[in-house]
Amino acid sequence: MAVAFVTQEELCTRLRCGSDLLILDVRRRVDYDSSSLKIRGAVRLPPDEVKSESHQLPRDKEIIVYSHWEKEQTGQQVVQELRAQGFERAYPLIGGFQQWLSAGLEMEPK
Repeated sequence: MAVAFVTQEELCTRLRCGSDLLILDVRRRVDYDSSSLKIRGAVRLPPDEVKSESHQLPRDKEIIVYSHWEKEQTGQQVVQELRAQGFERAYPLIGGFQQWLSAGLEMEPK
C-alpha cells in the first residue's frame, strides 16, 4: 500500500500556522540517544511501542511521523501500523530527522 508523505516545507508551514497536529519521533533508540535535539513539538514514541501505546494517540489530529533519515523504513512502517489501527491521517516526513537538522529547521532540546 502506497503511503503519501509530508514534505519538510509542508510541515514547516503547518508549524508556523499553528496547525493542530501531532509530530511523532520514532527514531530507533541508538539514533534518538545520540542527539540532544528533536523537531519542535515532537513527542517520543519508540517504534517497538506503537502497537501497545497507540490507544493514547489522538484520533482527531493529523499525525506526522519521522525517523532518523529518509532511507530508513521505520517511519513508513509506523505509519502503516497506525493506519492499520484506524489512524487514516498518519503520514511519514520526507527526509527524516537528519535532513530536517541539516536544513536548519525548527528544533528544540529533548
